[in-house]
Amino acid sequence: MAWPGLHSWMVVFEPTTSAWWGRFLARGFGHCWAMGFDPAARVWVGVEPLFQGTLVRVLSSEAVHGVFLRAKLGEVRLLSVPHVGAEVVRPRFCVTCAGAVASLLGLRRFPLTPWGLFWTLRRMPGVKEIWRGGEEAVSTGAAATECGGDSRPGAGCAGEGAGRGPAAA
Repeated sequence: MAWPGLHSWMVVFEPTTSAWWGRFLARGFGHCWAMGFDPAARVWVGVEPLFQGTLVRVLSSEAVHGVFLRAKLGEVRLLSVPHVGAEVVRPRFCVTCAGAVASLLGLRRFPLTPWGLFWTLRRMPGVKEIWRGGEEAVSTGAAATECGGDSRPGAGCAGEGAGRGPAAA
C-alpha cells in the first residue's frame, strides 16, 4: 500500500526556544518543525510540535518564503528530506519536537533533541541541507510552483513579513 501522506518534507531547525530546558540543548538547535508541499492541494502544510500540542496549518506563501530567506541568511538550518519510512505505530512515551518530527518522517530511531534529529537525518541518503555552504535546489519541485518556475528556494521570491515558524504565519 502506498503511503498516503506527503512524500517529502523540509525540516526547519530553529536556533532558540523559549522553554526553560532550552539552555540544555546544543547551540543553534533549540526547536524543530516540518513543512511539506501538497501538490494535490497546491499548498504548503506546516507541522509544529509544541509543548501544549501540535500546530498543523496551511502556510501562507509569505511564511514559506520567509523560511527560505531565513535559511539563506543563516538564521535557521533547513533540511530537504524525502519520505524515509512507513507509519510509526508504536507508542512514544517521551515526545519532544524532534521525536514528533521523526515520527512524521517515518523514522524508526527516536532522537530526543533537535541536534540528534539533525545528525540522524544528515547521515541518510537523499537528505540535503538547503543554503548551508552554497545553494542547493529543492528536490520536491514545490518551490518551482510557488516561485514562478524558479526551483531554487528563495530565488526572487523571498516575501516580506517573514515569520518565525508557522505559528507566525
